[in-house]
Amino acid sequence: MVQRLVAEEIEAVVEEQYKESYKTMKQFEGNDNPLAVAKDLREEISNFRANMPVIRALCQEAFEPRHFSDLFEELKMDMDMEDGITLQQMLDVGILDHIDTLERISVKAQKEHGLKTALATMKKEWRPIEFGLVPHKAGTHMVRGIDEIQAVLDDHIVKAMGIRGSPFVEPIEKEVKDWLLKLTYIQDLLEQWLAMQRSWLYLEPIFSSDDIQKQLPNEAKRFQQVNMLWRTTMESVAENPNVLDVSEIENLLASFIDANKKLDAIQKGLNDYLDTKRVAFPRFFFLSSEELLMILSQTKDPTAVQPHMGKCFEGISRVRFNSTNEIIEAMSSVEGEVVEFAQPVNVVEGEKKGNVEKWLMEVQGSMIDSLTKVTGSSLLAYAKTERQGLTPLGVREAGWFAFLDR
Repeated sequence: MVQRLVAEEIEAVVEEQYKESYKTMKQFEGNDNPLAVAKDLREEISNFRANMPVIRALCQEAFEPRHFSDLFEELKMDMDMEDGITLQQMLDVGILDHIDTLERISVKAQKEHGLKTALATMKKEWRPIEFGLVPHKAGTHMVRGIDEIQAVLDDHIVKAMGIRGSPFVEPIEKEVKDWLLKLTYIQDLLEQWLAMQRSWLYLEPIFSSDDIQKQLPNEAKRFQQVNMLWRTTMESVAENPNVLDVSEIENLLASFIDANKKLDAIQKGLNDYLDTKRVAFPRFFFLSSEELLMILSQTKDPTAVQPHMGKCFEGISRVRFNSTNEIIEAMSSVEGEVVEFAQPVNVVEGEKKGNVEKWLMEVQGSMIDSLTKVTGSSLLAYAKTERQGLTPLGVREAGWFAFLDR
């Protein structure tokens, strides 16, 4: 059968025998009978060499039964291919007279085979590729090492598009189209996955706080839905991180898209919530969203504001709570100067309990009242007593300007 022959092997044997026939002729020169046999052998080999263009065109893996059908149809020949085609049959129908047609179809077959091989190679390269995972302290996993996957993905999408645009793609057009859809699906999946991971990492510690859950019940409910999807998906991926297998998880991309929409809504709700707190206590505008969330997620602990007092109130280092951390009694400067509050602030009284912005507004008012009182007292005592500290310095300046006015 022609399909079972290997052109390269045949050509190598023929060329070797052709050379040997020449040596044989030289060897039998002067010996007529053996020389005649040697010449006949060389002539037979030479005649067979004339068939090599046909052998090279037909005897290759790329030349499939459909190419024989195309060839016979174009040459208007009726050949029975059920039992295969032999080289002698092809020669008997005068294929050498149509060598141009044969070579054209052979080139087409090689081009098609090249595309088929390239597609198979891409699929083979994807089989061992897996997602890199790293454990997370929240009891789940995070995706990592995406850059390498993305590099292969970008390269193969370009190659697949090139194959699809080839004029020789027709025999594998559907397969290429399906593969390109698979690659673009994985690309979209990665994009949505990483976006979800970034949002989840930011929001998970926030909504782990009971205080935030109580203050944002709708957003907390949405986040729990997203959190459940994330954990179940990552558990499944941890069991089998193969990229192609993960891409076969039913409705995974659609689920991630929906989850990201929920996360965007949660983020908007969270930002709106922070804005209401900033409007209620404008000095919160001095804090970043992360710093403000640190305070709001610990409303049961009023002392959580201490690290942020310096940003909210310039010159103030911290405030002093009583032994039960329920009443603020004084404020301290960076230099260590302490001003007792004229009116201590109870942070757990009435509506102030759990509403840090309310009792901070009262703290601000008490600061003003206390400084006004201390400054007034200092003005009266300034002429009699020399003091150290910010308030006496302010009084000294006030005295200086009063002197200038006179």
